[in-house]
Amino acid sequence: MALSGSWFSPAPIAPRSSGFRAVWRRISDYLQLNDWQRRVRREEAYLAQSASLEDLEQRMRDLDRDDRRPRFIGYF
Repeated sequence: MALSGSWFSPAPIAPRSSGFRAVWRRISDYLQLNDWQRRVRREEAYLAQSASLEDLEQRMRDLDRDDRRPRFIGYF
């Protein structure tokens, strides 16, 4: 006797997104965080080299000015 229906029918399996994309996203996030940490350490080391308060303020202004500059300018 074959049962045509049952009280338990599993939901259709949804297609999974590519595991490659998830792995790539994790790697990208890791590299961006790593880049950010290196940049912060480099800036802290630059500021730590200041000899006086005026020198520290000048270095901070230099870093602020550099942050406002575009990182990449390309002509296509």
